[in-house]
Amino acid sequence: MPLSLKVISGWVKWIRMLQDSKVTTLALAKLQAIVANAREINVLQGITSNTRELNLLHGFTGSTVKLNRHVDPKVTVVNAATYTILETDSIIHVTYTTTGACTITWPSKLISAQFDCLILDAGGNAASNNITLATEGSETIDGDASWIINGDYDWILAYSSARVSSQEQLGEGAFATHALWDVTNDLVDSGGNATYTWSANQTSTLTQTSANQLIKSKGSQTYILAYDLTETVAFDGDGAITITTGFASASTTIPLTAGTGLTVEFTSASSPVDFVIQIVSGSDSQGTYVLDNLSLKLAEESNLFIRS
Repeated sequence: MPLSLKVISGWVKWIRMLQDSKVTTLALAKLQAIVANAREINVLQGITSNTRELNLLHGFTGSTVKLNRHVDPKVTVVNAATYTILETDSIIHVTYTTTGACTITWPSKLISAQFDCLILDAGGNAASNNITLATEGSETIDGDASWIINGDYDWILAYSSARVSSQEQLGEGAFATHALWDVTNDLVDSGGNATYTWSANQTSTLTQTSANQLIKSKGSQTYILAYDLTETVAFDGDGAITITTGFASASTTIPLTAGTGLTVEFTSASSPVDFVIQIVSGSDSQGTYVLDNLSLKLAEESNLFIRS
C-alpha cells in the first residue's frame, strides 16, 4: 500500500474521533502521532541507498517547513466562510458547515511547491453546506476549476504537482561569473553569489536585463524562481526582498526564510522586461543576506489532484 494510503488509513480512524467534541484534544494528539509514526515507519522500511525517498529527504534540508508539517502535522480548524491554505497547514478541519458553505482556496505558490493537505467536513453537514476547494489562479483540480465536498463527514486528500520548462531564463545563476548581472548600492555579485550587506536605508538592486537573459520571456505566464538564501544577520526593521514589476505583473515577495532549493511563483507582466530583485530597507540598522543558485523557468503545467 502506498505511503499516502497508509497515512490516510490512520487518519480515518481519528477523523471519526474528531467528530466527537468530547475527545477533540485527545484525537488531535493521536492524529498527529499517527501521521508522524506512519510516515517515519513507512519511509524507513522503503529506503535503500539510492531510492527516491532518500532523495526526497535530502530535499528537506533546505526548508524545514516541509519536514515539520509531515513529522508534526498542524490541524487547522476552519470556522469561517472562506480560508486560504497556509504553507504550515497539514489538515484542514472544517467546522463551519454547521453554519454555512465554505470555500477553501489553494494558493498558487503551493502548487509549484508540490504541497499536500487533508480537508475534511468536521461539521458533518457538507451535504447541505458544501465545501468548495478552489485555486487562486487558473490551475485545475483533477481537470476541473474546483472540487466540491458534498457528503456529510466526507474528506479529500489534495496534492499539487507542477511541471516547469527545461529552458532556463537567467544566465549566470550560480554567479561563477557575473557579466550578465548589474548591482547597485548594498549588493555585490563578484564573490560567487549575490551578497547584500546593509550600510544605509536605501534601495539596492540585482538586475539581469532582458538583453542578457538566455531566452525571450513570455507575458502573463506563470514563472517559478528557485533560489538559495542565507541569512547571516537578520534585518531589525522593515527590510524586504521582492521581484519588481518590470518582469512580474505585481511586486512579489521573496520571504526572508533561509534555505536551499526554495521557490516562489509569480505571474509575469504582459510584456516582461528586465528581471530585478530589489532589497529595500527603511528602518533597519543591520542585515546581511546571500542569494545564490538563481533559476527562473516557465511553469508549463500546475495542477491539483484529489484522493478521496
